Amino acid sequence: MSGRLGLNLITLKGQPGDGSLEERLQAAAEAGFEGVGLWMKDLDWWEKEKGDLGKLRKRIEKLNMIVAEICAVTVCDENGEVASRQAEFERAAAVGAESVICLYNNREAPKKKAREQWTAFLEPLTEFDVRAAFEFIGGAEAYNTLDDALDVVLNGPPVGGIVVDTFHFWRGHSNINTLTHVTPNQLVLVHLNDVKRVEREQATDKDRTYPGEGIMPLTHILASIAATGFDGFYDVEIFGDCQAEDPVNVARRCADSAQKALSKASSRRR
Repeated sequence: MSGRLGLNLITLKGQPGDGSLEERLQAAAEAGFEGVGLWMKDLDWWEKEKGDLGKLRKRIEKLNMIVAEICAVTVCDENGEVASRQAEFERAAAVGAESVICLYNNREAPKKKAREQWTAFLEPLTEFDVRAAFEFIGGAEAYNTLDDALDVVLNGPPVGGIVVDTFHFWRGHSNINTLTHVTPNQLVLVHLNDVKRVEREQATDKDRTYPGEGIMPLTHILASIAATGFDGFYDVEIFGDCQAEDPVNVARRCADSAQKALSKASSRRR
């Protein structure tokens, strides 16, 4: 099964911007991850305390990792108008990030306007060589499925694409068959996780758990993603109990469970 394994550092003890970034990076590296997911507040902290973001990039590369993603920016401002995110994408480029997670927050907009706003949002960002990944949120009232995301991004500039978070995919009742219509170029990133035994309509981020240790049909989802030809990052992203535990142990458990889940999905495809 092609693809690279990453760890979104929100999974580990400590919060973005609280000074624990280097400890969390070290834990991810020791667990053998190829990539990491950072948050904008991590970049804020580094610039304030360490200076040049290029030094952060070199620090991560010295640990034999790269930045798979930066979380997250909203597409619109508080007035529902397209926001300017050149500064955020410039900072993402400075650390060598492959993508920035983008949340479409104009939930009452009809699809036509969403498509127009997505295109307008992307047009100033093409110079940065960083993909913009539209993340649909399963528990949201609108734009909460893979079908919604594809509808918005399909004819937009190629700098844009989608991120499939397995929790949001399951939570929002996304159609597994829709994955057959996704091309490798459209799929920028996968957030990999599972969910505890909980009623789907009541599930929140805190109900996430390690891949393969929950109740979602994860093997089917991952096998369907692999069938698209996707070869990008599978970033483990979990919220909940793990965020209060030893980060080294959590990182290792994330790597082990993710590798097993991906291997199982690969075996299913044969």
